[in-house]
Amino acid sequence: SNTASATGATLGGGLSNTASGPYATLGGGGYNTASGNNATVGGGDNNTASGNLATVGGGGSNIASGRAATIGGGQNNTASGDSATITGGANNTASGEGSTIAGGSKNTSSSNVTTVGGGRENTASYTGATIAGGYSNDATGWYSMIGGGQANTVEEQYATVGGGFSNNAMGRWSTIAGGSQNAAGNQSGDTAAFVGGGSYNAAIAMFGTVCGGHGNYNEGTYSVICGGYKDTLTSGADYSLTFGNGVYLDTSYRVSFFDGANSGKLGINRDDREGGINHPIHVGTDATNGNGAHLTAGGIWNPPSSRLFKEDFQSLDGEELLLKIINMPVQAWEYKNSDERHIGPVAEDFVEAFDVGTVREDGARENKYLASVDVAGVALAGVKELIQQNQELRQTIEELKQRIAELERGK
Repeated sequence: SNTASATGATLGGGLSNTASGPYATLGGGGYNTASGNNATVGGGDNNTASGNLATVGGGGSNIASGRAATIGGGQNNTASGDSATITGGANNTASGEGSTIAGGSKNTSSSNVTTVGGGRENTASYTGATIAGGYSNDATGWYSMIGGGQANTVEEQYATVGGGFSNNAMGRWSTIAGGSQNAAGNQSGDTAAFVGGGSYNAAIAMFGTVCGGHGNYNEGTYSVICGGYKDTLTSGADYSLTFGNGVYLDTSYRVSFFDGANSGKLGINRDDREGGINHPIHVGTDATNGNGAHLTAGGIWNPPSSRLFKEDFQSLDGEELLLKIINMPVQAWEYKNSDERHIGPVAEDFVEAFDVGTVREDGARENKYLASVDVAGVALAGVKELIQQNQELRQTIEELKQRIAELERGK
């Protein structure tokens, strides 16, 4: 019951097959039809190659109706787009020109050059969209991408969801790496927002970032939430950075870690292997990285000052020190391009007079900056010298009083 009815048609064998297209080829199987020009059915059951140059390799109930469409095998697959390809699987539909479905079940590749790698019930419905796999994912933006996972959505151009569950990349060039029920970008423009993972996080504004955590919301342009729990950057918090538990920022150019109700401790060059972080800000462990300087809970900065940290002690000439203080200009001044007004010496004069501060690579003392400990130390040394001189003067005065009294008695 095989029929080869068109010019140049070829039928290799099988049962109830029909090669009705010019130069069509039907290799075997049963109830297959090759009706397009130069169409091919390799075998299988109830397969149809109706598009010109279309090919069905095998399987059952597959239909290749687009020009040069190809179905490798599987069941109930339809390749209706020109040059569309379905490698295998079941109930897949490739209807876009140049669209591809590698396998899986109930997947749809419905626009030009869209791709579904596999999985189940995935839909790539806009030009160039790609879904690598997973379940019930939907890529509707131009050249958008979903790597896998379940129920993920990419709505805008060049947006990406790497995987996870129920994530939505809504803005152009926005990205969600994974996690659950996260959102990146908005539909108003080229947001390029990023969410690294976690759950229920949202990076809404242009170039906003949420690295991870839970329940974080970032609406600040170019702002970042590193992670944590229910932190918020409002639309007023552009170019800001935060991390913690319930941190809220509504101001631009701010960095906030933790918050008042959930205060934390920040360590720099210090961790639990090196004595722990014991203060709101705690710096270093030795002379190379901070010597444990810290900010107290009351807000006072405490630099290291123990004798244990110091060496090469030298005595000071009090009179010489006072002379240097007398000769040093001390003026009121403002920092350039600001309205800050202060009183004090300039670093060049102070360093030249007292030879203090760090040493630069060229071997000279750093003379652009002053440490408050040096200014306070010079002031304290000066006070000590003045106290000593005052005591000497008082003693001299007392002795003169006694001499005057003796002279008066001698009259």
